[in-house]
Amino acid sequence: MHYKHYTFFLGCITFIFSTFCSPFKAQKETDHNKEKPERKKQEIDSIIKAYVAINKFSGTVLVHNQNKTIFERSYGWQNAEKKIPNHNNNIYQIASLTKSFTALTIVKLSEEGKLSVKDPVSKFIPDYPRGNEITVEHLLTHTSGIYEPLRNKEYFRLIHTGESVSQTKLISFFKDEPLDFEPGTKFSYTNSGYILLGIIIEKVTGLSYENAVRKIILDPLKMRHTGFDYSALKSPDKAVPYIFLSKTKHEKAIIWNPELTGAAGQIYSTAEDLYKYYEGLRDYKIVSKESFKKATTPFLSGYGYGWFIDDLYGKKVINHGGNIEGATSYMAMFPEDDICIILLNNITSKKLEKAGNTILGALLGKTYTLPKPKKEITLDNITLKKYAGNYKISEEDIGAAIKKFNSLAEKAELQPDNYILLGESAGAHLALLYGYKHPEQIRKIISMSGPTDFYSPEYLSSFYSKYTSPTFQKVVGTKFDRKNISEAFKEASPIANISNVPTLLFQGNNDFLVNQHQGLAMDSALTRLNVPHKFIFMKRTGHVPRFFSKIKRDSIIYPNILEWIRN
Repeated sequence: MHYKHYTFFLGCITFIFSTFCSPFKAQKETDHNKEKPERKKQEIDSIIKAYVAINKFSGTVLVHNQNKTIFERSYGWQNAEKKIPNHNNNIYQIASLTKSFTALTIVKLSEEGKLSVKDPVSKFIPDYPRGNEITVEHLLTHTSGIYEPLRNKEYFRLIHTGESVSQTKLISFFKDEPLDFEPGTKFSYTNSGYILLGIIIEKVTGLSYENAVRKIILDPLKMRHTGFDYSALKSPDKAVPYIFLSKTKHEKAIIWNPELTGAAGQIYSTAEDLYKYYEGLRDYKIVSKESFKKATTPFLSGYGYGWFIDDLYGKKVINHGGNIEGATSYMAMFPEDDICIILLNNITSKKLEKAGNTILGALLGKTYTLPKPKKEITLDNITLKKYAGNYKISEEDIGAAIKKFNSLAEKAELQPDNYILLGESAGAHLALLYGYKHPEQIRKIISMSGPTDFYSPEYLSSFYSKYTSPTFQKVVGTKFDRKNISEAFKEASPIANISNVPTLLFQGNNDFLVNQHQGLAMDSALTRLNVPHKFIFMKRTGHVPRFFSKIKRDSIIYPNILEWIRN
């Protein structure tokens, strides 16, 4: 059997989207304290089952509401091969939710006077470049400008191995790279800052990162089922990680090397242990009320010390998620109402935050939407010639083409569902959208100058937004109201549908159609979710650079595309 990738090119095309949500009216907006608990349980169960139906949930849910756990249930397979279902004691990787533990440890050390968040990095790592300008607080808030190691090819290779990596080697993946921006001026989610915080914790405490976190957080809160090396874990409750899992298909994930993820993403835990974590934070068992308030106050772009701080339904939401190959987590706290929502999965899924927010809507009696399974496409005499050249093409058309190609794959001794999507401009948007919605079919995505959302201030103020809005409001099926963007438009945005499909992005800094913030926003979102990607940011470059600059085309664009396809 020959194994090859097949590439679709999607040129400058009309936006055509298909959203898979139907409105679901929650109970009338009444005092949620008076609602019957059983009705709420049924609603939460229905919400999660909707995500199970689209293969975006396999794991455990725990919901706490006003001094008691009102819902705890598990769905999907702990081990699909052996048909062992997930259960409430399952142990899952929590990925970037680890960052909240790292930040809390730093805050505790600050309370004890062992460091200050205003200390420069050079105080702990004397030879770190520009370490006198970068502070501990910059690391905590993702405002340091330090390079993201997932962009490094060797780092990404090692993360899928069990090879031992020294601390010096780990830092080398980002230490000597130029800063993305001046410290403290911008927010860009990175793992490198938290890797450095783990090293600082070890320097200050004289303990390993693992032992320091155990001493400061896990032991006091009696979190007995939380640990740091998932690959070494021997437990009947350990969930097998899957890149994709459905009734008919599953693909196992390689457990990431904890020496590479470190203080940015190596912890594993259970729903019950994370509930104890919530109680410890809520009741100020680890740090004081004042310290916790400071840690959960936004610094830039709604991020504090290891937590995102958002406003949802008029309430302050303290939350963080985690996403690596084969594991996704989401934990949200609503201090005013004593609500905590914990979602843990053993699959790669971008939908946990959406599911968690929907659960909150149900608890508060708000209106929300539920996803619907995609309808199977019926193919009518489609030939390959239809897909040659540049066409106005939709998600359904891509699906139909793939179905046709798969039917031919066996005859040609080729592997089905093994495609690379390459798109440009509007086609790049569609390539991203389809690829992220169909990770079981698409192996890689290449996006050239593609818009990534419909709702950021940068996008709404762009010429591209004004130019295309009459078209995409027709195909999305609802009015495009700039002051109140509907859920339908958000669901039609690639950045809202990210899944674990390796992505190559090209973006020009002088692109007046799809401005530079689109590429930077996608780069930051992919980094946050630990999705393998490479971001090519080209200076003095406009929209669709392959048309305008032979030098950039031959020296930057084509070589990077070829390398991405080969590797």
